[in-house]
Amino acid sequence: MVLFQSFTKSRKIYLHGRGLSVRSTIGTPECLVYGPYVTAPKGRYSVKWRVNVPRGVRDTDLLPALRLDVASEDGNRTLIEKNFSLSEIRAAKGIARLDFEVISDGMKNLEFRAHSLGTADFLIGMRRFIVNDLNQLVYSDAEFFDPESQDTTEPVLVEFIAANMESLFRLRRWGVGLLIEGQSLKGRFEGCDFHICHKHDFQIFEEIFIQKDYDVELPGELVVADVGMNVGYASLRFASMAWVQEVHAFEPFGLPFSRAIENFELNPGIRSKIFPHEFGLFDANLQRQVRYDDQHPLSTSIRGAGSGTDVTIQLREASSALGPIIRRAKARGCRFLLKLDCEGSEFPIIENLHSAGLLKEIDVLLLEWHKWWDRAKSRRTLIEPLLACGFVILDRTKDDNPYAGVIIACNIIPKTQGTTSAGS
Repeated sequence: MVLFQSFTKSRKIYLHGRGLSVRSTIGTPECLVYGPYVTAPKGRYSVKWRVNVPRGVRDTDLLPALRLDVASEDGNRTLIEKNFSLSEIRAAKGIARLDFEVISDGMKNLEFRAHSLGTADFLIGMRRFIVNDLNQLVYSDAEFFDPESQDTTEPVLVEFIAANMESLFRLRRWGVGLLIEGQSLKGRFEGCDFHICHKHDFQIFEEIFIQKDYDVELPGELVVADVGMNVGYASLRFASMAWVQEVHAFEPFGLPFSRAIENFELNPGIRSKIFPHEFGLFDANLQRQVRYDDQHPLSTSIRGAGSGTDVTIQLREASSALGPIIRRAKARGCRFLLKLDCEGSEFPIIENLHSAGLLKEIDVLLLEWHKWWDRAKSRRTLIEPLLACGFVILDRTKDDNPYAGVIIACNIIPKTQGTTSAGS
């Protein structure tokens, strides 16, 4: 069975148990469901859809209301199509069936689409069943939500799911389990459970779990500092690695910090590894009142956003906060990894660690830097002190983006007598 791969452009989504339906409304002709772009061998097939029609007889019940078709070539070629009235669907006990034939072996990118003709209200399930001429099931969309999911009519949750269907389908294709529980939407992937309640959660998930921006494996044990924790996805990813013993996570803004705590509590097996701190790192100890924009949480720095709510944040000197953690890690024979992604604070943090003599004690640095504050600063501002401390630099910054970039630095090669610095 393949994962659920239906698509819809409509936001009129209805949740029921483990499945989803799309609503057709009078006066709005539209494509309700398309996809899933599968390859089929030569043969005869039938596609079946479940349709819920209103009770009672109406004058419009004999009019064509639903069109099913089978298409290929990115929807540009229709192999067969058929219109159905509500009376026909009611007589077939809520099943709309379309028979079709694949005449060439291995036909690619087949879509099974459902269209509303705009003449009636009905609900059509987004899950389809394909059988061959022996009535054997050859394809079925999987249930969209995990079996233990609960029914919900919570308007905010339903609206969020409807508004982010494409992103949720993408999660399902990647193998993410989706669960509705306690009026919240949760994801489950590779040993980590997490809440999904903001459109930016999808971007964070993809970068951390699919692109594996912070996946690292070293000989021996590892202690991690996650600076710029946000909602905690990276901390969970680190903590799920068997060789990571501790994750010290830093986040100055209250809303993402509280969300991170909620995510950690979903993971009792690794929760004890994570030590969250509700303050940010900087080059001094201070308190600031800034604006926080919860609609753009990924780009809010400790200097605040241009709009939003006034909040008070706490900042601590990086060397004072990280020094004891690094020393304890080294005393236990662990390597130390610093992940920095904090919207411009990377510069004062690196400068402070270098001045305190702690930069050279870091084994691996995973750095996403942001040039928001000072145009005089560049990636060389970060790279030069790292080179001076003996790091090997992997600069992943793209030349077409002068405002942000990625640097990976490793300092795990033993230093030998007589070595010379780069460029000497």
